[in-house]
Order: sequence, then C-alpha cells, then structure tokens
Amino acid sequence: MCFPPMKDILGEIFDMDDPRVFREVRISLAVGRIIVGDYFPKSKDVLIQLPLETSGYVERRIREVFG
Repeated sequence: MCFPPMKDILGEIFDMDDPRVFREVRISLAVGRIIVGDYFPKSKDVLIQLPLETSGYVERRIREVFG
C-alpha cells in the first residue's frame, strides 16, 4: 500500500500555506498534542510515532487509550 506523505494529509486538514498555522502544527507535533501513527486492521497493531519531546500527558493518554 502507498500512503500520501504526512504533509499532504495535514495539508488537507490545516492551511499549511499560512506561516502561523504551519508553526502551530509543527509545535503541536513536536510536543505531542498531535499524535501520528498507523493502524493495521489485520493484526490490530497500532504503531505510534512518538513526538520529539515526550510528555507525561502523552504517555498517560496512550496507556489509557491503548492499554
């Protein structure tokens, strides 16, 4: 399977041409307010790409959601 690049996906959701929006999205990804990952329905595996700076909040939410 071939998936579109993350920038294309985020571009469908956010106005990435606006420098202010781009900066907010970049910061949100870096500090874990946006979590990026993959889900594999066949195996029911979830692969989470951790943010550059992990936080207690993100780690707690991952445990709460995925066990």
